Amino acid sequence: MKYSKRTFASAFLMLMGAVVVLAAGCADPRPKPSAEETREFIEAVKEGERETVEKLIKEKPTLINWKADNGEIPLHAAAFHGQHDVVRVLLDWGAKVNAKDDEGKTALHLANVDASYEAAKLLLANGASINAKDRDGRTPLHAAVMGASLNVCKLLVENHANVNASDDDGWTPLHRAAFEGRSDIVELLLDNRANPKARTQRYVTFGPTDEKTKQFIGEISVQGHSTPLDLVREAQRNPKPVVWLAQSGSVYHEEVTSSQPGRWDEVVALLGGDSGQE
Repeated sequence: MKYSKRTFASAFLMLMGAVVVLAAGCADPRPKPSAEETREFIEAVKEGERETVEKLIKEKPTLINWKADNGEIPLHAAAFHGQHDVVRVLLDWGAKVNAKDDEGKTALHLANVDASYEAAKLLLANGASINAKDRDGRTPLHAAVMGASLNVCKLLVENHANVNASDDDGWTPLHRAAFEGRSDIVELLLDNRANPKARTQRYVTFGPTDEKTKQFIGEISVQGHSTPLDLVREAQRNPKPVVWLAQSGSVYHEEVTSSQPGRWDEVVALLGGDSGQE
């Protein structure tokens, strides 16, 4: 059976029309939430007001994955504030568990302190990517070390987080734990096959404002690639940069605004070095 060019053209136009109709039908017809609605909703999320959160979602379903100016969705805020009941509600209503903010962080990155332990468990149970990397190449395990949470670190390790994942500057979770004097986390990581010989990159990148941190890390970086033991020995000699790192934005949680010198002698011993300060 033969078909004319006109027949083919008509069929093509009909097909394209069907595609346009289908695309229009897929567009979300629901109205976007107003500024006042989003403000009320996010406040309820942060405060852990589960019933209010659910009520507002029922009234305006588009709130569930509403994006703030920094790319965060409500699930980020709930995880950050450790509101696990709200995390459960948001997930039940279809929150995107692996959504990233403008810094590449998922909700699991932000559930990185002891208060967020239950939230982290829920996120993992609902498919959160355990080795997702943010814009700086850091995983949720890096974040948990930076949040100083042994419990969240244990949870992630038990769920097969990559203990040797390196960020864009070559820092593994072990580098960070050693540098901050967290002997408990160092021991956990070593017990789970973290590599104590892993080396950072020769040159480390920084934001424009953390000049003290740049000076400190730059000095030890130009001497050669640094192992976790190299970093902790330098931290023993000069504890101030640990505080600088916290104050310069190299942390994931507002509660972690400064660091104590830590149990560096214990860390050195765990890493197989001489526990006496040089």
